[in-house]
Amino acid sequence: MMKLSRILSTWFVLFGSKFVMLGVLQFIFSDNIIFAGAYHGVVAFIVVVLVILLVEYLVARLFKALA
Repeated sequence: MMKLSRILSTWFVLFGSKFVMLGVLQFIFSDNIIFAGAYHGVVAFIVVVLVILLVEYLVARLFKALA
């Protein structure tokens, strides 16, 4: 049971952090960000989330290299 709760809490933090980052982007750029286009902006939204994941990965690798 403890392993399942650890997995679920880790997933929630990783999943929820993307929405926090999108909220920060919306706050900083306000009306300059519009998710529009293919499938009512879903493709643009997925691309933004993938870029956030890539940047998080690169920053983690940079910190490991510096350690």
